[in-house]
Amino acid sequence: MELPPEDVEEFCNLADTILNLCAASAVCSSRIAAWQTLLQRQMWLRLSSSIPEDFKKELLEGPISPDGLFGPHFQSLLSQMQTSQEELERVRRHGFRSSHTTGRWRDRRDQRQQQRRSTAAAAARRGRQLA
Repeated sequence: MELPPEDVEEFCNLADTILNLCAASAVCSSRIAAWQTLLQRQMWLRLSSSIPEDFKKELLEGPISPDGLFGPHFQSLLSQMQTSQEELERVRRHGFRSSHTTGRWRDRRDQRQQQRRSTAAAAARRGRQLA
């Protein structure tokens, strides 16, 4: 059974309209999903006070990935943060030794200053006694 040409043209127009609506719906759905991901990222990062601001900015600007909220970009930043944390701990341990040593130096400096003051006071007393 064959359709009249005007019905075929109307069916083609309807099919085109349906396909265009489906494509527009798919685009809107993907944009909504991307916005939701961006909102979730923003909320999670605002609640994470231990993450430095520059890392937060990099995470927010990273690509959206199906691998998770931040995708593989998060793993690279996480390893950078862990390396930075390890270096900071190493510096703190070294800094503790330095401050301990610096404390001894300060003690010796204070002792020398007290000796100078007492020597100067004794010289001033002698000067008054001679005068």
